[in-house]
Amino acid sequence: MIAVSFSPDGQTIASAGGDQTIKLWTREGRLLRTLSGHTAAVYGVAWSPDGKTIASGSIDKTIKLWHIDGTELHTLRGHTAAIWGLAWSADGSFIASAGTENIVRLWQSHNPFHTIITSFPSGVWGLDITSDSKTLVTGTIDSPAKLWNLQGQLLATTDTTDKNLQGSVSTAFSPDGQLIATASNGNAVKLWRRDGSLIKTFRGHTAPLWTVAFSPNGQIIASGGEDNTIKLWHIHHTCIDDILTATTTPKSHPCSPPQTLQGHTSTVWQVAFSPDGKLLASASADGTIKLWTIEGKLLHSISGHQAAVWRVAFSPDGKLLASGSGDKTVKLWTIEGKLLKTLAGHTAAVWGVAFSPDGQLLASGSVDTTVKFWQLDGTLLRTMRGHSAAIRELAYSPDSKFVASVGEDGSLIIWNQAAILDLDVLAYGCSRIRDYLRTNSELTDEDRHLCDGL
Repeated sequence: MIAVSFSPDGQTIASAGGDQTIKLWTREGRLLRTLSGHTAAVYGVAWSPDGKTIASGSIDKTIKLWHIDGTELHTLRGHTAAIWGLAWSADGSFIASAGTENIVRLWQSHNPFHTIITSFPSGVWGLDITSDSKTLVTGTIDSPAKLWNLQGQLLATTDTTDKNLQGSVSTAFSPDGQLIATASNGNAVKLWRRDGSLIKTFRGHTAPLWTVAFSPNGQIIASGGEDNTIKLWHIHHTCIDDILTATTTPKSHPCSPPQTLQGHTSTVWQVAFSPDGKLLASASADGTIKLWTIEGKLLHSISGHQAAVWRVAFSPDGKLLASGSGDKTVKLWTIEGKLLKTLAGHTAAVWGVAFSPDGQLLASGSVDTTVKFWQLDGTLLRTMRGHSAAIRELAYSPDSKFVASVGEDGSLIIWNQAAILDLDVLAYGCSRIRDYLRTNSELTDEDRHLCDGL
């Protein structure tokens, strides 16, 4: 045992040690629960003033926040060496941490603009939100898809026993939220029930997959990947190896091969259906966006980006396309391929684009670790920082209340759109430095009053 701390009411003891865990005990010595998640010895443990949250610091360079029921709430990354000590502020709004790098770091325990609802040991690549805005599904390159509520509670995990097929780099909910499609390892598209049980596997791609999407009527799954093709799978009629139910047979349920759309000359990074389900857009490493009919006819091949096109999205009215590229820009197009606007501001590749449900705003996420909110005329409204590594994907909630983003730092972050857009930037900035202005003896009297009246 390395660290020990009493809860504020004195009824519970938290201990930490070299076994990489935190243990909660009664005063009589009865073990209540074990909190596991760190990957090295835990040297610091501290209770929040209200007794509801425990912070732990480890040699693995991370701070973890836990609910007293054992739920891991957040993982805070930023230290570059072992963490030895932790302390909460008296009002519970900040945590101070210190370690062998000889730096004390301050962490906001609650951020009014975003919430990190969970974290993963490896980066997160896939993301989607149900139509009721209450459930999210995430995917990673080396583990099953996971379903979460907005409080960070794990609801279900896709039940993959074959380790070769566990990855889920792209995830998509059906429109009714009852089914999940994943782009899995082994060049396969998998269809799951919401409880995580497998319905069927679609095979036909000849190289790894990077994207899946449901049609608005929920009857078709589009997929694309490194074989440069897009395939359309009719979920009830496409021939597969697996059978939908024990009572369904190919004889009683005739099947047909998937429809294959060919035209890209490099990896297909994303596919997206138009809101009416009549069109499909695809983004590719060949630098183009292609627009197809649902029957597979190529309508337009759109060029204009100076690097790979990573993401594409339809506006809610189906009249516009947004694309994100390795050239660090977001571009807005008509569906006929006319360039309307280039949104410049990111300093690295753009891996996520999403229109707000009312079609008035656009969110983008980048390898530069920022999320940006834009008006469609190109005006940059806000730049938000919360990820510590490249953002892989983002999505708007259908109720417009939040944007979710995932990235290579292993975080799933919920961004509160109302708090972000309603922010008085100057007043908020002053609230953060008011103590500094009041107490810093090196400031002039004029500087000391910079925020007066704000």
